[in-house]
Amino acid sequence: MPLDPQLPQPVEICGGLEAPPYSQHVSVDCRLAPEQPEASVLRALDLRGVAPAFVLTAEYDVLRNEGEAYARRLLGAGVPVTLTRYEGQIHGFLRMPAVIERAREAIDQVAESVRAALLVPVG
Repeated sequence: MPLDPQLPQPVEICGGLEAPPYSQHVSVDCRLAPEQPEASVLRALDLRGVAPAFVLTAEYDVLRNEGEAYARRLLGAGVPVTLTRYEGQIHGFLRMPAVIERAREAIDQVAESVRAALLVPVG
């Protein structure tokens, strides 16, 4: 899925670290150098060998581009990835299953992904 240039673009903080545009509301440890993967996994030089991933994004989430870029990086490193974008949804929709029906669907998908990842083959 391509990045959407119409979404708010990241802002620079801590002398070079890209962060979501609402970062003035987020606590960031600027002692980390921007190139450190602890600051942003997208900055990691090599993602080969990391665990398979399930990446869920929401269409109207300012973090969507970062999540989908991470999934593409993992795929490029040969890591198995399941990427699901929930169209029409907002950041945090997963926490609202009482009022957003698609949240229940997403929770079920997350639960199935965790169940499958923890399944130990018998025999």
